[in-house]
Amino acid sequence: MELSEGKLLEVARRAALLGGKELLKWHSRRNRLQLEQKTVPSDFVTAADKASEKAILAHLRANLPHVEINAEESGVSGSSGTEKRKLTVDVDALDGSMAFVHGQHHYSVSIGVRKGNKLIAGVVYNPGLKQMLFARRGSGAWLVTGKKKVRIRVRSGNNLQGAFIGTDFNYDPGARKVEHREVYGPLLVNARYAPVMGSSAYGLGQVACGNFSAYVHRGLKPHDSAAGLLIASEAGAKATTFEGGKIDLASRRNSSLIVAHPRLHREIMHLLRAKR
Repeated sequence: MELSEGKLLEVARRAALLGGKELLKWHSRRNRLQLEQKTVPSDFVTAADKASEKAILAHLRANLPHVEINAEESGVSGSSGTEKRKLTVDVDALDGSMAFVHGQHHYSVSIGVRKGNKLIAGVVYNPGLKQMLFARRGSGAWLVTGKKKVRIRVRSGNNLQGAFIGTDFNYDPGARKVEHREVYGPLLVNARYAPVMGSSAYGLGQVACGNFSAYVHRGLKPHDSAAGLLIASEAGAKATTFEGGKIDLASRRNSSLIVAHPRLHREIMHLLRAKR
């Protein structure tokens, strides 16, 4: 029997809490974590990532046994029918590993549920700040802090000159040079400020909350962005690639993205097009 969208969100929220619980255990011991390099020195995995992902996947498999899971560390597992009807859960058990190991609190658990390219439910949980952002398709975006639950909306009043635009860098030093020339440099010069957060899920959530005017990234995968994209969109943001196209989550390829209030989105897109 196919689960309701509300039930899917409930399972994702519980999974995020379980993953966050593991991260909190490790945060106080972060100085003892071994950093296992994946591609370059700034791209690594730790025991905290693995413990969080293990807890999340165990809950998902127990409650959603027929879904496909696309997890950052363990890859793709499971299946649920044809490509268009397949239910996929995109999992980043610790988005912001660099921030985490350096004692910062802007790291997150990110869990997005989609059918093909259609987002259904999303959860971004920040255990350090005890904040959970979540959304279900067509039902708005919400922030829970402790027992307080509030509906959230994007910031509507900024033009580019007054905008506070979150962004992050690629792991690869060569890619970072291109990003600085084509993305970060133009944003710093033309916007009010462009902070680098280290967690795309956190940055997208900040757009949804109205704290960031926008979030821009040159290349994210679905496990990084799926949950945050739904939450920001349900909060009123427009989300596209740099070229203005639809973000293709089903392909699992890296995708550029601009996420902002529609008016500001247009200004940012024109700026980045001019610099490429």
